[in-house]
Amino acid sequence: MKLLLLTMGLCVASAFASDSWVSEYPDFKPEQINGHWFSIAVVSDRRKETMPDGSNRFQIYSFQARENGDIHAITYINWNDVCQQANITLTETKTPGQYKVNRLEDNYFLMEDTDYKNFLIVYCQIGRSNRVWELFGRSKYIPRLYKMKFETKVMSHGFQKEDVSYFSEKERCPKEVIRLSSDVRNNILQIVAREGKA
Repeated sequence: MKLLLLTMGLCVASAFASDSWVSEYPDFKPEQINGHWFSIAVVSDRRKETMPDGSNRFQIYSFQARENGDIHAITYINWNDVCQQANITLTETKTPGQYKVNRLEDNYFLMEDTDYKNFLIVYCQIGRSNRVWELFGRSKYIPRLYKMKFETKVMSHGFQKEDVSYFSEKERCPKEVIRLSSDVRNNILQIVAREGKA
């Protein structure tokens, strides 16, 4: 679990970053992103890590803003068709729309662009060298307009269109991905039966 929290891509443009394109979101309204979201697309400096089964191919399931300014997020990562859940806390910073992830240094999460009703684009900083951008939608089938908006934004920061990886329906979490064989299931039932007689 610690490895998952350290490697997943929830983070942003930090105070030490000198990149001029890292900006604040002065009008961001955290309570308006509450609820369920679907991960649509992701792109990263380390492309291999955000491709299917990559260590930073995280999925946001939901956000919930709290009265103290923090945001509770339920996230998943799908490794080898096994969904693993991690609940994380986004702690607000002095920069509007920017949050620390689980209070970890050098790991930030920035609300880059959203209309709250259809799409959300976030920028994440993992450590000091890895940038991750992700597109979320209120529906898993969002209009092409928002995908083009995301592609245009990341291409303006040096990525290529082919660097963008879209999530497939097969890899979405949460879901039941482990199915027990009849032999394993029977063995479990036998163990339960023996313990019941003890």
